[in-house]
Amino acid sequence: MSLSYVAAGTATGNSTDSVALDWPAGLSAGDHCLAVIVQKADDRTMSTPSGWTLYGSATGGLGTNGTSDQGTVKLWLYGYDADGSESGTTNFSSTGGTKYTQWGRTFAFRSGTGAFTISSAVTGADGTADTSFSVTFGSDPGLDTGDWAITAWAHNTDAYSPSSHALSATGTTSTTTSRGNSTTTAGTQLRAGLVSSDITAGPSSAAATYSHTASGSSTYAPTGPAVMIRLREASTGPSGTATVALVLDADATGTVAVAGTATVALALDVAATGTSGGSPVTGTATVALALSVSATGTVPRTGTATAALVLDVAATGTVPRTGVASVALALDVTATGTVPRTGTAAAPLVLDVAATGAVGTVPITGSAAVSLVLDLTATGTVPRTGTATVALTLDVGATGTVPRTGTGAVALVLDLSSTGTVTTGSPYAGQVRVAAARGPAYTFYAGAGPALVFTAQEPET
Repeated sequence: MSLSYVAAGTATGNSTDSVALDWPAGLSAGDHCLAVIVQKADDRTMSTPSGWTLYGSATGGLGTNGTSDQGTVKLWLYGYDADGSESGTTNFSSTGGTKYTQWGRTFAFRSGTGAFTISSAVTGADGTADTSFSVTFGSDPGLDTGDWAITAWAHNTDAYSPSSHALSATGTTSTTTSRGNSTTTAGTQLRAGLVSSDITAGPSSAAATYSHTASGSSTYAPTGPAVMIRLREASTGPSGTATVALVLDADATGTVAVAGTATVALALDVAATGTSGGSPVTGTATVALALSVSATGTVPRTGTATAALVLDVAATGTVPRTGVASVALALDVTATGTVPRTGTAAAPLVLDVAATGAVGTVPITGSAAVSLVLDLTATGTVPRTGTATVALTLDVGATGTVPRTGTGAVALVLDLSSTGTVTTGSPYAGQVRVAAARGPAYTFYAGAGPALVFTAQEPET
């Protein structure tokens, strides 16, 4: 895509206070039209027609106003964005000052993208009457490769024709083409025209100079002003304000705030064999435990969540350890929102048991620490408003006996197997009832003495 020249309208001149300009042929929507208006003398005020934009104006020229082929000249450069429906003429009118001569013409340019970026105008004038008409502009409009520099110029005489149009600017190379110049013999006469300079290398680093060679000269002519703008092909990206409706449907990452109390119900089933008061003991003892945990902080909403829970149980005596004990855990957590239940949550569990005493001839003293890790795989989501319950089970096989005097720290899940005996005794305060799972039905009671003692009571017949 690139810039291109479309056409010029009809040049019009007179000695009145207005000119009616027609449109260039072949206009399409998106084309940009320029109107060059020139007057002698330079003391009149121009009105901007509807839809047009004044880019800039400049004044120049030598000699006496009101005298043919000399005096001051004023030039205006206007712009207009075409929509392709243009027809008829546009009237450019001036007021005030002295009207000697007025001239105007339209020109049209096209962008490959249908849009332009247009610089601010730079201006200047040639005040030396010779055959080298040269105008150095007051500032650099920022010329670069692909730009077109558009220069409108005027002479204070119609006597000399121009040739060898050129534009020079440090850092650039360009090719300059005249898009037309003409004269008016009305009033005190003038000549004006417009050129385009295709910038083939850039960028510019200094103000540009426009020049051409006049076919002759006199004491006061040719002299006059020039106005230049830069045309640049604009991108076709959208402009203005757009309203976009957004829908979010995505897996979430981040954290869920956790606060409040979680209650964990623990059930300990112990399978035991041995004797009690000379009678065989076989069956399972179930102990229901409750753990309330207050928590604050955050739980990751994706990946793995780790929760460390601790249960402290005060106990005395010994517990036979043969078989397998299962502990069922239920965790109720009050939360808000939803937590994805896909993935694995790892809960590190710790059991610290302080023990003193002896079993048989083996003394037991000190603390035993067991670190357990529970991985829970789940799918679905848990409502984050209300209560969610998770049931966990861990089975651990063990042999031997553990004296239980003092306080033991149990983390969530403990499965114990044991061998040994259950000692009978009384009284039966703080009773724990043990229902046999198989064989004769016995009931065990935990004694209230300094040691945890189980007493077997045979069922009534």
